Amino acid sequence: MAEKCSVSSDLHESLLNKKNKEFWKTWKSKVCNTKLKINPSVDGSFDEGVIIENFKSYFEKACSNNSADYNSKVKREFGIEVLNASGGAQSIDKQLFSAELVAISVARLHAGKAACFDGLQSEHLSYSHPIVYTVLARLFYLIMLSEYVPEDFKCGLLIPIPKESGAKRALKTDQFRGITISPIISKVFENCLLTIYKDYLRTSERQFGFKKNTSCSHAIYSVRSVIDHFVSNDTTVNICCLDISKAFDKVNHYALFLNLMKRNAPGCFVKVLHNWYVNSVCRVKWGSLLSTPFVLQGGVRQGGVLSPILFLIYVDNILVKLGSYGCVVKGLSMSAFMYADDLILLSPSILGLQHMVDLCCKEFAGIDLKLNNAKSTCMRIGPRWHRKCVSIHTENGPIDWVKETTYLGVTLVAGPKFKISLDNCKTNFYSSFNAIYSQLGKVNSIFVTLKLISTIAVPCLMYSIEAVPFSKSFMRALEHPWTRVFNKIFSTFDADTILGCQFFSGYLPLEHVARTRKVKFLSDMMSSSCYYIRSIVSLTGNEELEAIAERYAVDVPYVIKNCHEIALKSVETQVGL
Repeated sequence: MAEKCSVSSDLHESLLNKKNKEFWKTWKSKVCNTKLKINPSVDGSFDEGVIIENFKSYFEKACSNNSADYNSKVKREFGIEVLNASGGAQSIDKQLFSAELVAISVARLHAGKAACFDGLQSEHLSYSHPIVYTVLARLFYLIMLSEYVPEDFKCGLLIPIPKESGAKRALKTDQFRGITISPIISKVFENCLLTIYKDYLRTSERQFGFKKNTSCSHAIYSVRSVIDHFVSNDTTVNICCLDISKAFDKVNHYALFLNLMKRNAPGCFVKVLHNWYVNSVCRVKWGSLLSTPFVLQGGVRQGGVLSPILFLIYVDNILVKLGSYGCVVKGLSMSAFMYADDLILLSPSILGLQHMVDLCCKEFAGIDLKLNNAKSTCMRIGPRWHRKCVSIHTENGPIDWVKETTYLGVTLVAGPKFKISLDNCKTNFYSSFNAIYSQLGKVNSIFVTLKLISTIAVPCLMYSIEAVPFSKSFMRALEHPWTRVFNKIFSTFDADTILGCQFFSGYLPLEHVARTRKVKFLSDMMSSSCYYIRSIVSLTGNEELEAIAERYAVDVPYVIKNCHEIALKSVETQVGL
């Protein structure tokens, strides 16, 4: 009991003094690591040597090409193109890589990340003498000049991570995903390349993954806006969520280089990537052991800064080709949206959707990727959502029509209008809440408990909340789990008492938090430099802002500037202050 009180007091003091680092350090050391961590059995074995060989075989097979014939074909094409390509060492300016560019690239690195084999972290570079930036700039220039990447840059440290948190102790290799750690100096080099050659790395505006000022919320909001627009005009939208099987691991290197050359990327840039990718290796780490290196025959280098951008380029032609099909709004194609490898198709007709799926299958085959029918789904939203339709066919069989599907972590529900289900969000919320409350017990600080719940559990409920429509029933469903927290902590079921407890504890009802987030999200979209995003938000954004302004009895410009303060005053009035 005394130990629990001591831990609670330490957490409380750190919270009051706004010492976030000390707060989380105490929480992790005193609460999270109370039990000895033991690696689970994998494929029925606890032997680290056996497990690491199984992982090596699994990831080596995953990071390979789907078709050896296709690889031979594009390899020959690439060899011919390289012979005819211009550029190289003569086109490289000595000033291309400057100490200033390296310093900016170092500043973009994330702190607190694990080190690779060299033991270096971003902090080593951030706090080093500035002369290091000059040395690195010279090194990067020599790499481009020689078109040769150091061997250490080509080796990654792969850590298997269970796909599902809280997974059982008996697991199989295919229940893990690989997280690769790359050398920190290679990441600086990639940041420099990304800055210098950014004009050759642009992709469709309907691709929202790995881009500045875009997120999953933008993709979800785009899908929702298009559906709402068609449904309001008495049209049913047919949706198809396509899953690409191991998309990042199956990228063909030579096809990727050919895509870059079609974009007129400088020859030196393509040759450096060629030298880097065709010689990349990985070593698996499990427990205290390291596997022998294995060659990455396919896929983009996980853990690399350039890797996600190169993947977007690899699949960009799919979105370009789909522009002639499906939903069109205000003269703009809004038939397909992607977030990395998550592709969703929208069509007002079944025939149109079938044409789009056929096109996707053809494009996938053209870049040696495969469609995963088992994880692909079709669904309808609109007045005729319940009508039975013919199946959407692919070479691997039909895609099932479903009543619910998950897109970017949000559960979409078939029905007369766009709607999401909060069931999974609530499950995750209560799971997190119960885990926190069971660790702290009854001997704890109320403020510490609420801080932890608001930081860990509440985001499960609020994920992409700004992108979905608000209704009275939705707001009630959203608010109920948060209210239950105060029921439990303060032992009361009185609504007025709970509202007062929330207010005086420094927290607002989630409906106000959701409205504040939506106002900021919509106003940012309206002022975006991207014409496509501004066009999407114009479909439903103004009506949503007007509804929120009407709820608070103010005008739209005022609610955009002061939404949080308005929400706070609204709660003050309810509390009686």
